[in-house]
Amino acid sequence: TYPSLWNHNIEKERTMMVEPDGEASIRIGKETRAKEILKTRSHAHHNADYGFSSQSIAVAFTEQLTLGGRAWPNVVFKNPAHEIAFTLWGNSTLGGLCYWWHSSKQHSGRGLITITSAKTLPTLDVRALEEAQLDAARRVFDALKDKSMLPFNEAVGDPVREELDRGLLVDVLGFDASVMDALGTLRRKLCAEPSIHGGKKSREGM
Repeated sequence: TYPSLWNHNIEKERTMMVEPDGEASIRIGKETRAKEILKTRSHAHHNADYGFSSQSIAVAFTEQLTLGGRAWPNVVFKNPAHEIAFTLWGNSTLGGLCYWWHSSKQHSGRGLITITSAKTLPTLDVRALEEAQLDAARRVFDALKDKSMLPFNEAVGDPVREELDRGLLVDVLGFDASVMDALGTLRRKLCAEPSIHGGKKSREGM
């Protein structure tokens, strides 16, 4: 009745579309508070503790409206189409760059973003996208939502991440396809960054 996405399960979180891992229940006497909490359910969930060298996604998408937990707090939009566009952005190379730059990197190969610091995370304003762009985002998402991605430190050798970048930047945002050359350079530089790979080399030898 009240599905939740509470913990990390790396192998089940290789794709943008994930399944809830638990079910919440309403405590007796807490019905009023529960109604407020249930208003925060969403399809999009932000990774609060991103293991760059082990995890594949910064934003998870659940088919059902789902309660997030400490590991996967909810990201709520009034328009469900914005949740899809936000999921694409968060898992793109540029979204990963913003996460890495903004996060607290107390441990090599890992970034932490609290709910408070998430409020100032640089991100694409998906609410400003036009209807045609949101339709394009839906097509890109539907094509890639069940495709497995490599951990972020291996983005340089990840064809799905490259396809996601192309779909977001070219098909949704309207950039010329030549931008993909620059994105390839950015992926190589990110994967070579010690605070991202944490000493764990990618399959491309970075």
